[in-house]
Amino acid sequence: MIEIVDVSYNDLVDMARIEAASIVHENRSDGYAPGLEDLVSLWQNRFMFKSHKAFLLKYENVAKGMMGMQLPLKKGIITALYIAPQFFRNGYGKLLVAKAEEIVLENGGNSLVVEVQKHNFRALQFYKRLQFVETKVKFTHLIELKKELV
Repeated sequence: MIEIVDVSYNDLVDMARIEAASIVHENRSDGYAPGLEDLVSLWQNRFMFKSHKAFLLKYENVAKGMMGMQLPLKKGIITALYIAPQFFRNGYGKLLVAKAEEIVLENGGNSLVVEVQKHNFRALQFYKRLQFVETKVKFTHLIELKKELV
């Protein structure tokens, strides 16, 4: 059974492990690749300062993917969406985006926004298949994509 659950402090290592394993597939032009400890600390701070909410996608109680969203949820800003590499192309990312859409609409929002590394062609194609459109380039290395929901 697939379920998407709110992340608690007990889930931070699972969440960071997924992000760390997937980050190497982003083709980052800046070379930034934080380790597991850095990612756990980053998410602890985001939770402590109540700036983000995060979700784990689990299949048979094993974490396969994660998504982070900036608060307030109404803005629809996805700050992280990672699938463990061995589970790419299983539909898990699509399920997390559908969850984000549901959350945004429930909170009175009307769009989703995500930033993708400009050389992360796999992610760019993924979001475009889900009807996201490029809106601008940020800091020369990030492409912002947006999806209108209503």
